[in-house]
Amino acid sequence: MGDQESDLERRYYISSRELTAEQLAAAVRSHWGIENRLHWVLDVSFGEDASTVRKDNAPQNLSLLKKIVLNLIRLDTTDMAGFRSINDTLLIALDGTDFFSSEKISCAGCNETRLKNDRVRYRHIAVTPVLVAPGQANAIPLPPEFVPPQDGQDKQDCAVCARTIAPCSPAIKV
Repeated sequence: MGDQESDLERRYYISSRELTAEQLAAAVRSHWGIENRLHWVLDVSFGEDASTVRKDNAPQNLSLLKKIVLNLIRLDTTDMAGFRSINDTLLIALDGTDFFSSEKISCAGCNETRLKNDRVRYRHIAVTPVLVAPGQANAIPLPPEFVPPQDGQDKQDCAVCARTIAPCSPAIKV
């Protein structure tokens, strides 16, 4: 390529499936598509890799909020004049919801809640953001963000500290 030397890089992949070269190439491209569309954007736009937030479950909670904001930024905002608020900002209402709950059935992705009778409830939880505005009769639902299990906690950090999210969130202009 011109005056520059070309480099050869080798990547090794392990899979439990037998794939043709074409199928493997498609799987690798799909993986890097996710990396480039989500993780790279989070790092460049929000400095996620350089974040110094380390205490308790704050990194997971902050990452969840960043993904919600990224989904909002990706919305087509041309028809959102009725949703603009003070200083041309948008208001997002957040609600946590269970979309699976059982005392008998569980998986590795389940959150566990120890009940008073010492039984365990297994749950899948999502934060469901909605774009709202005072005086606006309609709302715009945003894609949900799923809450992963957090080790060593009696309650999800987002449930314990829900009141502190709003004052800490930055005003982001879209």
